[in-house]
Amino acid sequence: MKNIIKFNKIKTYLSELVNNQSHNTSIECLVFIESWISYNELFKVHAFKNYNSIVKGRGTNVSGGGIAIFIKKEYSYREILCEFNADYESVLLEILKNGKSIHLLAIYRIPNGNMDNFLIMAGDYIHKLIVI
Repeated sequence: MKNIIKFNKIKTYLSELVNNQSHNTSIECLVFIESWISYNELFKVHAFKNYNSIVKGRGTNVSGGGIAIFIKKEYSYREILCEFNADYESVLLEILKNGKSIHLLAIYRIPNGNMDNFLIMAGDYIHKLIVI
């Protein structure tokens, strides 16, 4: 529950920034790595107004980690890949608007994870993005 409180504080700050008309700011996408939102807390996370949310956690009995992505509702997206293991966490999305697409890769190396496995995976992802 403590993590939800911290997340809600960030949400309040960013909502004020996004909704403040005096700023000429357009935040299209927000990405949080190591969000610390557990599987049991996922249902408590409410998206920012006018944003779709993609929230991934490590599992029921694991603390730490997690990826949360918020994309403006005017964009459509599809999840290409989502991997969580002992070495890294990653989510790859294709974001679409007006017939154009970009790819977003959110990736986090777990501190105790195997660096070689992480680097191999990162290289594979970069290769996939070049081929796409």
